[in-house]
Amino acid sequence: MTDPATPLPAFEPPAERAFLDWAHEVCERLWLEPGEDRTPDDFLGFLRRTYADNGALPAELLAPLVQERRTAEAGRFLARLAGPVRRETGFDLGDILLSEPPDEFQPTGTTQIGNITVLGVRSPDIACETAEGVQDYLMSRHRTVWPRCPAHRLGYHPVLTGTAPEWECSGGGGHRVPVFADGS
Repeated sequence: MTDPATPLPAFEPPAERAFLDWAHEVCERLWLEPGEDRTPDDFLGFLRRTYADNGALPAELLAPLVQERRTAEAGRFLARLAGPVRRETGFDLGDILLSEPPDEFQPTGTTQIGNITVLGVRSPDIACETAEGVQDYLMSRHRTVWPRCPAHRLGYHPVLTGTAPEWECSGGGGHRVPVFADGS
């Protein structure tokens, strides 16, 4: 898998057109939306690095790389949520991350957090869907609402606003707080 810490490769105009054509074609075949190059770790940046390293991979060879990236991102966000969940509820999340390889029905495989299928390919989408999976797991397995708005004592719900997931209070005013303390 390509390293998101490396700078994004820049292509000259003819190669850029070839890259964008390839990205559009493989995303169409894999039922994906490439997004934009907003940050080096966004999905289009992943595609850009993959293309620079490997050329125009066919969709069936790209699919396992997409699945590997999605599962790794979900695992990274799950690990970041595990500490607050343990501190605030006393529950350990355990092995709630599941991954199945690509097949004819799911061309980029299946990643699940508990019962919630993670479909996103952009990091913010994966983070929001992972937070939703953690909430669903805590409610279905432990009958526990997490996290709770301290002002209303109601459960927050994950929403994606811009580039970072936030918890939105279902009480009056719909106020929000970042899912992750650093805002990512």
